[in-house]
Amino acid sequence: MNIRKAIRNILKESNFIEKNDSVMEDEAIIRNTIASFNLVPYGYTIQSVVKEETGFMDELLYTITMQHTKPDFKKYVNQMAARGGKFATIYGDTPTSKTMITRWLTGFKDGADIDERQKSAAIKVAQVAGLDALAPLIQLLEATWNCTCVANFTGAKTKNKGLSFFEFYVFDNSNRIESAPPELPEPPTEVPVDEEVVELPPDPPAPPKVKKPKKPRKSRKPKMPKLTSDQKKRGYNRIDQSGNVRHVLELGELEDIADHIVDLVIGSGGEHEDLSDPMGTYTRIKNLSKLGGTADKSYFRIVDDYFEDDAPILRMYKGFIVHGGEIKSRSLMQQYTSKGSNLVKGMVLDDEGEYLPGMVPNPLFGTDDENEQFTPPKLGGKEAKDARRYAQQTRSGDELIIYAVIEPRKNKFSGKISKHTGKVTLYVFLLDRNFA
Repeated sequence: MNIRKAIRNILKESNFIEKNDSVMEDEAIIRNTIASFNLVPYGYTIQSVVKEETGFMDELLYTITMQHTKPDFKKYVNQMAARGGKFATIYGDTPTSKTMITRWLTGFKDGADIDERQKSAAIKVAQVAGLDALAPLIQLLEATWNCTCVANFTGAKTKNKGLSFFEFYVFDNSNRIESAPPELPEPPTEVPVDEEVVELPPDPPAPPKVKKPKKPRKSRKPKMPKLTSDQKKRGYNRIDQSGNVRHVLELGELEDIADHIVDLVIGSGGEHEDLSDPMGTYTRIKNLSKLGGTADKSYFRIVDDYFEDDAPILRMYKGFIVHGGEIKSRSLMQQYTSKGSNLVKGMVLDDEGEYLPGMVPNPLFGTDDENEQFTPPKLGGKEAKDARRYAQQTRSGDELIIYAVIEPRKNKFSGKISKHTGKVTLYVFLLDRNFA
């Protein structure tokens, strides 16, 4: 009786291992799983699986015969020769093709005899390649059943394409305590090849682990201020290093808000034209609105939270013009072109040529007088007020600027400016969402 069998009998008599048929009852399924496992990607096919008797109630033993089809012997020859030292000597002249390894094992090498060292190297390559091919099968069985699997190379034949033989153990762990793991069989140090016993060279040591160089410590970034709970409740979701808080919208949401405001003011169907210089156009339109416009055009802001303060450094994400707004009534024209706070009380001349109390343009409009008490007007009318209300509700004023240009129609014969009809053009600016 060998030592392994004696130890297992002691464990069994000591009741450390109780009989459990969870693996043993599935023996037919396990054998079929082994026989049907696909080894083609590894250059082998399983030719036969034979169950062997062991005399133990908690282990299965099979003899697996593997047919060589096209194993990648070259990979393993190079791996073992690369260890250097005595392994370079052992495997330095080992052939890398299946055909030549088979010829070495049969004593044929270009008409010359080969020595024992060369035979041992060739059969070791066959052993390592076969064990690697069986590794995925072992992983599958151990993941499916509560078992431990071990494969040992037991021999080879060199006829035809060559055969490799393995003993394959399946140990049942279902009732095994952690302190009594299965005693695994020792791998053989020599195996029969055809009619000759070939000694196996030692296993090469595992390659040393290469330590990864430590990454240089990154310089610590200054801590960014955090939003307070009160700021979050008020709707802010961004804060910069200086502590300025903002409400930042997703780009798609901001574009949807801009489109909706355009629809509120001039309706849908306007023609869009992209601006090549949004920042320069914004500066020009803003200054014209402060001056009251030109002789034939009036410029009004609809939404611009930065109108009173030139301090922030604005960066434009993009800008575009929307054409297509129509003014079709005198009342609408009056709403749009109302000067609002730019007007002061005075005497106006009516259509009958009489002076009546009314509102006249503020003489300080467009001047740099320190005492001016007016603000250049916003676009009038219900639609413009609805647009500003919507911008306030969506908190988009931080990132959205919109201006309107009112252009009354001219009579093509007389050149007089119409009081009833005209067109509205909108200038829409989307600010860079990350501006400081």
